[in-house]
Amino acid sequence: MKKVIKTIFILSSFLVFSVLNYEIYQKEYTKAKGEIVFIEISSTISSSFMQGKYMKLIYAVVRNQEFQEKKIVEGMRGYVVIGTDQNKVAIFKRFYDGKKLSNDEKLLRFYLKSDKKAYIIPDSFMFQEGHEKFYTQAQYGVFKFDAKGNYILLGLADANFQMIQSS
Repeated sequence: MKKVIKTIFILSSFLVFSVLNYEIYQKEYTKAKGEIVFIEISSTISSSFMQGKYMKLIYAVVRNQEFQEKKIVEGMRGYVVIGTDQNKVAIFKRFYDGKKLSNDEKLLRFYLKSDKKAYIIPDSFMFQEGHEKFYTQAQYGVFKFDAKGNYILLGLADANFQMIQSS
């Protein structure tokens, strides 16, 4: 019986580690091979006991008129379709309706909170305590999108589209 439990534990551990490693591989692949898109932000620096200092990110694509006119339901989640301009800055196109995207379109996940505001995921950016002075000039979130529609937030950029380095 102990041998069976030990075997189940080993197999379960292997499965968990395999899934975690695959997720890491996907993120690293997106980071290495993905297409850069800048999403305009307005931000506020906040702090919490557990997380320390961080930036709350409010993206310009959710300040679009269509978002303001959409019936807001707390807890609503979905996707918006974005395109990019000549500087690779995201432009709101429409709410995703399940139809096939064109080659220049990408999806962003959003959700609505009880404050009746829409938030793009991720909605915060963590940084080291004492480094907030570097990030106060942030104008854009720098994202990378892969061909499958996965995306990650790489960092923040200034008005000249330069990644902000805290060192």
